[in-house]
Amino acid sequence: MLPRQLQNDQYRFYQAKDKLPCFPGWNRDNNYQFNHPMFVDWITPIKNGRTAHLNTTPSKHNDLSVKSTAHFATARNYGVLGGHGHLVILDFDVSGFAEHLLRNEYLYPTFTVLSAGKRLPHMYYHLVGEMIGTTRILHPRNKTTVVDIIAQGAGVIGPGSQVKGRRYEVYFDLPINPITVDQLTAAFGPLRTVTKRRNGSVNGDVVNTPEVAATRVELERIGLSPRVVTTNSILYACPFHPMTGGGNLTILPDTGDLWCFHEQKHWTLNRFKAQLSIRRML
Repeated sequence: MLPRQLQNDQYRFYQAKDKLPCFPGWNRDNNYQFNHPMFVDWITPIKNGRTAHLNTTPSKHNDLSVKSTAHFATARNYGVLGGHGHLVILDFDVSGFAEHLLRNEYLYPTFTVLSAGKRLPHMYYHLVGEMIGTTRILHPRNKTTVVDIIAQGAGVIGPGSQVKGRRYEVYFDLPINPITVDQLTAAFGPLRTVTKRRNGSVNGDVVNTPEVAATRVELERIGLSPRVVTTNSILYACPFHPMTGGGNLTILPDTGDLWCFHEQKHWTLNRFKAQLSIRRML
């Protein structure tokens, strides 16, 4: 059977082979509640004529380097859809970044699964408020993926599934805890470098470069003031779309360019000012 955290009538699951959905429409109508007979039959392993059950041992909850022993097997792979039941899953692609966010209390511990391949965390949360779309957070300099926020229309492979002989395993055997859009903005909106140090940790400090200072002065000149200025964040309200919360427009430290986390869009300062000037004339 599934971990108890996923046994929610509002959640939806799809059949998968390795990491790919088996059938078209998996993220629309070709998916199942956890107790649907077709889904139960799909994932139920038979060992010596008996069903295998989840076996858990509590783990420490403040460090992803400490693994629980919550393991179970499925007969076939399956995926967990985001969006349904306000479920969002943070699918990390950078080693050490989730630990940094937990250690600095940008995120709080929740039900977490370790991926089979990269052995990186999938952190499951219940989004409070209006559901968001799936969002990819990129490294501010090289534009590689840091984390995918899996929400409406996307999914991840679920715990117990196996790819190339390695299994998706439960790391934090905790409830699926709530999170807000403001918390996600605070975690992924702050101006931070995501670079590995020699010891494998992540530097998450604001970079106060001359480029950042120059862009801030120019934004003030054209009437834009930051909504959030702390030791970890410089955030503005992006003028090109409606928004709630603290802000989702930030300044890239190396160039002084601007980046909107909501639209996943990049501007040089001159292009940003030109587009804003046109918008204000309309």
